[in-house]
Amino acid sequence: MTRSKFSVEKRNEIKRIMKQDRVSRKTAIRRIAGKKAAVPAAKTKKTQAAAKKLAPAQVSKARAAGVKLFVAAGRPTATQFVKVFGKDGVRMTWQERAAFVGLASAEEAAAKFQSMLTKQGR
Repeated sequence: MTRSKFSVEKRNEIKRIMKQDRVSRKTAIRRIAGKKAAVPAAKTKKTQAAAKKLAPAQVSKARAAGVKLFVAAGRPTATQFVKVFGKDGVRMTWQERAAFVGLASAEEAAAKFQSMLTKQGR
C-alpha cells in the first residue's frame, strides 16, 4: 500500500468534510487546500432535494397525474412548450405553467394549451 501524502489529522478532516457536506473526496481535499469554508449541510442541493422527495406511491400518483395532463394537452413537444411557456416551460410542472400564463388550475392550462400554441403563431 502506498503512503498517503496527508497527515492523520488531514485525513480525518477530509473524512469529516466528506461525511458532513456529502461531497466527494476530491472536493473535500480542494476545500482543505483552498481553505474554503465548508457549506452547511442544510444549504446543499442534495439536502434540499432530499427534503422534496416523496414516498414512492406519491411519486407514482404525481407522475400519473402529469401524464394525464400531458395527454390532455395533445402530447406537446419540447419546442411547443418553449413557445408557449418560455425557455423553462419544459422543466415546469403543470401547476407552474398555469401560474405562468395566469390560469387557475393545471387542468385548465392543459386544456387550453393548443389554443395558446396557435396564438403564439406555431
